[in-house]
Amino acid sequence: MTAAVLILAGLVGFGALAGALGVFRDSEAAAEVLNRFAITLAFPVWIVVLLLKEEQTDSVAPALLSATAVWLLWLPFAWAASRFFRDAAHRTAAFCALIYGNSAYIGIPFCTALAGGAGSRRAVGIATLHLLLGMAVMPVLLRRASPQASSRSVLAETLRMPIVWAPWIGIAARYLPAPIKLQAVAMLSPLGAAASPVALVAMGLYLWRHRGAVVAPDRGVVGTTLLKTAGAGLLAVAVVHYMPMELSATDRAVVVAQSTTPVGVAVFSLCHAYGVAELFAARAVVVSTLLWLVGAMAWGLTTWAHAG
Repeated sequence: MTAAVLILAGLVGFGALAGALGVFRDSEAAAEVLNRFAITLAFPVWIVVLLLKEEQTDSVAPALLSATAVWLLWLPFAWAASRFFRDAAHRTAAFCALIYGNSAYIGIPFCTALAGGAGSRRAVGIATLHLLLGMAVMPVLLRRASPQASSRSVLAETLRMPIVWAPWIGIAARYLPAPIKLQAVAMLSPLGAAASPVALVAMGLYLWRHRGAVVAPDRGVVGTTLLKTAGAGLLAVAVVHYMPMELSATDRAVVVAQSTTPVGVAVFSLCHAYGVAELFAARAVVVSTLLWLVGAMAWGLTTWAHAG
C-alpha cells in the first residue's frame, strides 16, 4: 500500500517535473490534451473493461447508496459554509469546490491501491455518480453567478461525455458471448490501463502551471480545502457507520476515501469557462491536491514504519 501511494505521488511529481523542465512548449495545452485523453477515452474504456471482467462476487449497490447519501447530506453543510463569502462569485465557486472532488483522477487509482479490484469497481461507480450529480448542479449555479453565460452548452457537453455512458455500455457488453468478451478485454485493457497514469501526470502539469496559486493562499481557500476533506470525510464515516444496510470493509473504505478526495480540476475548468472566481478555484484545486498528497504520503510512510 505504501508503495502504491508513493507511486501515485511520483506520477504527479513526474508531471510537475516535465513542466519545470519545459518538456512541453505549452504545459497548459499539454495538460488539457492529456486530460481530454484520460476523461474521454482511457477512463471510459477502463470502466467498460472493469465491468466486463467483473465476476459478480459482490455488489457495489451498498457503496453507491452510501455515497449518494453522503453527497446529499453534505449539500446543506456545503451551502451553509459557502455563505461566509460576501460576493456571489466566491460563494458559488466555494460551493462547487466543496461538493465536487477529484474522485476520478485521484480517487479511482487510490481506491484501487487500497482495495484492489473490488475497490476499483466501487470507486468507478462512485466517481461516475459524482460526475453526474456534480455536472447537474454546478453549471446551473455558475450560470446564475455569470448571467452572460449559458449552461445549455455545458450540459450538452456533459451528456456527450463517454464516461457518462461507459457504465451502461459495460453492463450491456456483459451479455455478449464469452469469446467476444475475452477478445474485447484483451484489446481494450492496455488503453484502459493508461487512464490513471496519464491523468496523474496531467495533474502534475496542472499543479506546475498554477504553482503560483500556492503562495500565500487566503483563509477562504484554506478553510474550503480543509472542510472539503475533513468535513466530508467525517460525514462519510458517520454515514457508513449508521447506514441501515450491511456494508463490507471495502464499501466503508472506498466511500470514505472518495468523500475525502481533493477539489476536482473540473471545478476550475467550469469557473474559468464562466469567468467566476477563477483564481479562487485554481488555488482551491492546487492547495487541496497538495494537502491530500502530503497526507496520503505521511499516512503511507507511517503505516510502513509501524509494519516494519
